[in-house]
Amino acid sequence: MILIEMKRNGEKVFTPGTDMALQEYVRQHLFLDDDIMMPYTTSPQVQMGRYQNAAKEVNLTYMEENDIQLCRRDTGGGAIYLDRGNTSFCYLFNKDSMNHELNFKRLYEPVTEVLHDLGATNVQMTGRNDLTINGKKISGAAMSFDPERIYAGYSLQLDIDVEAMMGSLTPNRKKSHPKGLILCEAVLKAFAHT
Repeated sequence: MILIEMKRNGEKVFTPGTDMALQEYVRQHLFLDDDIMMPYTTSPQVQMGRYQNAAKEVNLTYMEENDIQLCRRDTGGGAIYLDRGNTSFCYLFNKDSMNHELNFKRLYEPVTEVLHDLGATNVQMTGRNDLTINGKKISGAAMSFDPERIYAGYSLQLDIDVEAMMGSLTPNRKKSHPKGLILCEAVLKAFAHT
């Protein structure tokens, strides 16, 4: 697997939108014989899915007052708050390098194993594409299929600014209520014991 880091002139880049722009450039123009992974962190931003309505999904007034940027990704899925306490992973898998169909469970396997090794033993994949600890969502994944490869990724909320997240997002309460609060408390508690 080839690793592409979000760097410019040897320095890490945290500018919101740069992550999406680099991913899209690599997706459209860089075709290699191996799979590609692009991990990144970012300065505060809300990343929206391709088909979402910003007026319904985010609190634009709060975001403007707190210098939180808005970016739209090319895949679907819900709005997510990202900052430097979050780690996101983008993958480009060559279809011919895969011996069976990629699914969300397979996408999450490496990070689930690492979290288990670090002491977070209650990590589970639930629903179609959520990763939870003790029933609380810590990650969501997205995937799309290009003619020659699969574009996939997820974000792992480890130590985010919960106040900024709650102020920025206006989630559908019916959707989020059964899963518990979409917070990273469970991850923090799990890591506190290691």
